[in-house]
Amino acid sequence: MSAALLAAVTGVVGLLIGRYWDSRSEVKRWQRDQKVLSYRCLADSFDTVLGEIRKPL
Repeated sequence: MSAALLAAVTGVVGLLIGRYWDSRSEVKRWQRDQKVLSYRCLADSFDTVLGEIRKPL
């Protein structure tokens, strides 16, 4: 009886730790993706401005 209870508690604790770990890594991945997106927008804006500067009058 106590072994089954210990196994059940261990399983639940494992699930909680895994879920916590997954949510933390997902937040970091989302933050990284947002940073990449902002740099991509900055590079696109720079390319647009540079193209306008290089246009002949």
